[in-house]
Amino acid sequence: MIQKSHILTNTYRLLLSLSAVYTALWAIFKLGPVFVCGVIGPRWIGLRGEAWMNPYDMYGSYSLILDKGLTGWWSGWWHQVFRFAFEAPATRLMRALGVEKRSVTGKILSLLVAFVLSGCIHASGSYTQLGDTRPLMGPMRFFLLQGVAIFAQTSFVQLATRAGLVDMCPKSLRRLANLIVVHVWLYYTAPLLVDDFARGGVWLFEPVPFSPLRGLGFGQPGDQFFCWWNQRIWWWRGKHWWDTGIAL
Repeated sequence: MIQKSHILTNTYRLLLSLSAVYTALWAIFKLGPVFVCGVIGPRWIGLRGEAWMNPYDMYGSYSLILDKGLTGWWSGWWHQVFRFAFEAPATRLMRALGVEKRSVTGKILSLLVAFVLSGCIHASGSYTQLGDTRPLMGPMRFFLLQGVAIFAQTSFVQLATRAGLVDMCPKSLRRLANLIVVHVWLYYTAPLLVDDFARGGVWLFEPVPFSPLRGLGFGQPGDQFFCWWNQRIWWWRGKHWWDTGIAL
């Protein structure tokens, strides 16, 4: 049924990709605060070791997408791990240029810097992979398009508000419009990112560290309770000295 429809097949793949990325990041984010705050602590890494800098849940409410559209997706619902790192360069740049942070120019600069940096981070990861990846035309283009779309949607909402159109529409209709716009936009742009993930072998990463079901024998042959045995770092001894060393 799904394979007979291009839209359903693409939607299924994108939802599966979103679930995989969400699950992997969720697991890492849960382990991060435990290690950073409980093991290292502020004594060694300062402010980054404080509990309030490492919230237990890095994802926001999905209602932010309904109320704010793409802005709500990227600035509220999706994880905010890089928020401070992206805000700091933009703040420094605006201070050097004498631009007010809450002005239109300041918001555009903040938006541009955030998505350029995000694109650079993901493009760098794409570049260092072994597959036939496309760092600039894949991850970089995806994140730059998100910034353009947020600016366009925000500008449209401001114009509609000034014209009185927003007040004329019931809240349920506005939320439905945001829901449709966000997911249609991501339907057409997300393949730029997730297809590059596939080319680089990201989907070979095991996102779940522990699995009781696999431990009980409900997984594939050879599966165990601890799922990260094959992703550990170990010493590989080959036939020659040049193929012997640390393996990942």
